[in-house]
Amino acid sequence: MKHKVIFCLTSGFCLTAMTQAATTGYRTAVLADSPIVYYEFDETSGTTAANSATTGASYTGTFKTAGGSVTVNQTSFANGGTAYGFGGGFIAAAFALTNSLDEWTVEAWVSYDPAKTSASNFLSNDQGGWNNDVLFGIGAENGSLGVPGGSVGLIQQGSPGSTRDFVGSPLTAGEWHHVVVTGSTAAGAITLYVDGIPAGAPDISLVNGATFNGANGIGTANLTLGAARPNSADPGYRPYHGLLDEVAIYDKVLDANAVARHYDASGEEPPDPPDPSVPPASIGFGLEVTEYAPGSDPARYQWATHIAFGPDDEEIVSDLKNNRFMYRVSPSDPFRVSPVSVRGQHSVAYNPADGLYYADDTDNNRMIAFADLSSGTIAAQTNNIAGVALNRVHDVVIDHDTGWIYALNPNSGHVFRFTAIGENESAIVAPVGGYARALTWANGKLYVIGSAKGRIVEIVDWDNETFNIYDSFDPSGGGGSAGTWTTTGLVLNDAEYFDGFWYATSYFSPAFGGGTDFDQNKFIRFETLDDFVSGDWTDLSGLVPSGMTPYFLTANGGNLYLAIFNHGAPGNGDAILRFRPASFSITAFDYSPDADPNPTVTLTWQKTVAASYLAKVSTDLSDWETKVGGSLTAEDDENPEDAGHITVTFDLSRFPLQDEEHLFFRIEEE
Repeated sequence: MKHKVIFCLTSGFCLTAMTQAATTGYRTAVLADSPIVYYEFDETSGTTAANSATTGASYTGTFKTAGGSVTVNQTSFANGGTAYGFGGGFIAAAFALTNSLDEWTVEAWVSYDPAKTSASNFLSNDQGGWNNDVLFGIGAENGSLGVPGGSVGLIQQGSPGSTRDFVGSPLTAGEWHHVVVTGSTAAGAITLYVDGIPAGAPDISLVNGATFNGANGIGTANLTLGAARPNSADPGYRPYHGLLDEVAIYDKVLDANAVARHYDASGEEPPDPPDPSVPPASIGFGLEVTEYAPGSDPARYQWATHIAFGPDDEEIVSDLKNNRFMYRVSPSDPFRVSPVSVRGQHSVAYNPADGLYYADDTDNNRMIAFADLSSGTIAAQTNNIAGVALNRVHDVVIDHDTGWIYALNPNSGHVFRFTAIGENESAIVAPVGGYARALTWANGKLYVIGSAKGRIVEIVDWDNETFNIYDSFDPSGGGGSAGTWTTTGLVLNDAEYFDGFWYATSYFSPAFGGGTDFDQNKFIRFETLDDFVSGDWTDLSGLVPSGMTPYFLTANGGNLYLAIFNHGAPGNGDAILRFRPASFSITAFDYSPDADPNPTVTLTWQKTVAASYLAKVSTDLSDWETKVGGSLTAEDDENPEDAGHITVTFDLSRFPLQDEEHLFFRIEEE
């Protein structure tokens, strides 16, 4: 919106000029919260950006265009005045922030170029290394280390550090959006807002803290707008492409009300409120699947690898990249971070015989036992079992009938058995054919899951070291510790027996795709191990989000749980999925025994992702061998106007059912 500015000389002669300053309402809302830096980007000419905060000229920005352009006088959001366009250039502030900030807020309006969806940083103090750097942008930092392409977010690199803290959320390109991130060391949280409301999951378990480096901090701090680093020749330059406006930094945390007030002053239409309801479960292949954890809980995982269950309703998630266990007392309680010290842990199991948890502390090459997830006290630990050194020990399972505890060395194939750390220890070497990731106890037997060969090894006799080997069907001729169906065949992470079927996962992800389908056969189901060998399985990969790697499986309480993670961008989609037999119901039923010319039944059932269906009839709810229809598809639907259901009428004259007292019908997926 244009404003008239009047300059009156002492003689009474007045000159007028037109500027494109942001409306008084938006500008007032920002200044009322006392930013320490505020760039309105309302200049219509020149090569400097004025700072409207009280710190004034100390933070005047200078255009740097060796790497590309910075263009003034661009169209902004409704009440934004004018904006800057960035096309490879950046703006360098005269100084870094005077003091490092432990409590802070960064704010901007962005409309990013859809041609550059990652490594597009619009505000940063990065200088290379780990110096309490903060990188705010689209696909922040490089688009693969926490905030993926097409998402807005912020990454904090602690000092010293090796694990990034971050927040992120998808953001539509080519449209104006209000983006705000707050960081609080006191609260231990980094929180993202988009268009006035919280977006994505806040990072509430900071590894690094939340410090925003300043001139009194580490190294040679800087403040850069439009790039990650203030040097276009630096490999970490990563410039922003798109429009940018109203950039502000505060030395405090703005609360949700303040963020909403700023957005309300923008003149933009308010976004639709978030849907508070839990997303409906998906149904496919006779299974109902939901995101069980974190769900609506604000906890976030980076490489969730396993869920275990303790006494009562306690649940424990192995959060590998964050080097921690997260637990909750019951599904209705919030997740908490356990203080038990671990690094690269993969799984944990609770042993009711002694009341201890047993965990593989993978990167520390040890097994540990502890009694209380809320305490950091470790009751017992060891770096070797039965005289064999532990080497990146993976997985732990317990046979509750006998009290045996089992663990696995993945590289050597050593399988360990003991009743407690240091007690009744022995070890054997299973013929896994290379790398092995998991153990499974099923139907009274122990199985070793060989990853590199796509092999399941049944331990027939522990004392005599006899085995049955089941190698998966594999037309690829390849192999390895990760891959895709086309390049390697199955690369098993785990296998679990549940509700009459085996389920198996493979380490497939886009990073190992090589242009092939990285989702195919990453999650499969089969009835017998002989089916596994022949390739007679069902591909359930459509029940797992595309690009996510399915890892360890856990059967518990009539449910099957699956840990999934984003290999290339940890924390984006990492979750625990829950599968349970679907309440796959017939929703309408019309039995016409006297229909002319033949008796019929008309069934209506829920449509799922299955390609086809079977209709069966039983007289006793036990024998379901009689099929009244098969290979039923949407083309057979007699009521296509109902997009969520399928309706089919079946002729029953072929079946000797006339004299039966009871008839029961059901639908199965083929």
